[in-house]
Amino acid sequence: MDSSDRADTLARLEATLRGINYLMNFLSRHYLREEGLTLPRFWVLLHLAAHRTLTMGELQEKLLISPGSVTALVDGLEAEGLVERRRDCEDRRVVNLGLSPTGAERLERVLSFRQTLVEEAFPHSPEIERLVALLEEAQRRLQAVTHGTRCGRRPSAGRNGATQRRGPASRGQSSPGRPGLPPGPLPTGSGGTAPPSPDRQR
Repeated sequence: MDSSDRADTLARLEATLRGINYLMNFLSRHYLREEGLTLPRFWVLLHLAAHRTLTMGELQEKLLISPGSVTALVDGLEAEGLVERRRDCEDRRVVNLGLSPTGAERLERVLSFRQTLVEEAFPHSPEIERLVALLEEAQRRLQAVTHGTRCGRRPSAGRNGATQRRGPASRGQSSPGRPGLPPGPLPTGSGGTAPPSPDRQR
């Protein structure tokens, strides 16, 4: 595969992943409403489940949103008994956030629903294990890039300059998904991307 073909393939892959993410979130919204959640609330629960406890500052860093937005989200979830604030055992000045048992149960129901969507997308696929392995490796590599970015290193263009090329969308063709979804680090094994801004969905 020459550099031009590889760049086009990578552009198709990026657009496809973005489209799948958009459709997963779009199809989840109705179910989330039934559970009294929004996508940003779901992401708070997901991060707390992945990390067990986080401070407000740590949660803000992972969600990439303003302190006021994090506070509003956590206040609402705490009022509904889904999130708990706990004083740190070693430093009482530190307040940790964690899922309540009710919050963990609700998150489990949402994740089960999202799993049914994945099942719908890949019915009886013999390549599913290979696909999962490839995506897990891609997630590990991107998490390493995330760590490097936090340490002041910028991601470099690919070996074939793929990051300098644009895919079908830049040539006036449509691509799946909604452009401009904000980036953000993922909780390990979350299988998603960063949430839309909670300023519009609390």
